[in-house]
Amino acid sequence: MSYEFDGGAPARRVVQNIPAGALAQAALRVLVVDRNPEMLDLLGTLLEHHGCAVACAASADQALALAPEFQPHAVCSGLVLGGVDGFTLASRLRALPETAASLLIAVSGRHHPDDKASARAAGFDHFVVKPFILDEVVAPLLALRQTLNLSA
Repeated sequence: MSYEFDGGAPARRVVQNIPAGALAQAALRVLVVDRNPEMLDLLGTLLEHHGCAVACAASADQALALAPEFQPHAVCSGLVLGGVDGFTLASRLRALPETAASLLIAVSGRHHPDDKASARAAGFDHFVVKPFILDEVVAPLLALRQTLNLSA
């Protein structure tokens, strides 16, 4: 596991030492986006434990910069990111050819009744409310991995 730092910005985990061709077949690629470094670390560690290749971004801008190269099968994103929010991020990810078909999971502490509908309208496939049961995040990813016939 390694981290890059950008002038005091929160750390982001990056995938290293895996050839690009191997990465495409090796594991489910998941991009985790959250402004909270602890949440990035928690979800990143959890998903790595389940055999996923994980990249983390502390903002929507970082996520959009990482997405074309990392080409995630799935994105787990918070909704309140500072600057561009998770709703806008989902819409922009749906517009990119590399992420148009990615599974998008909103992970949010917001409990407003309209948030789930807004998340769906923005392009999210699943909406998980914090605090969450780990299976709420992991189950859709494991199902996707099985559908794509990827290894753990």
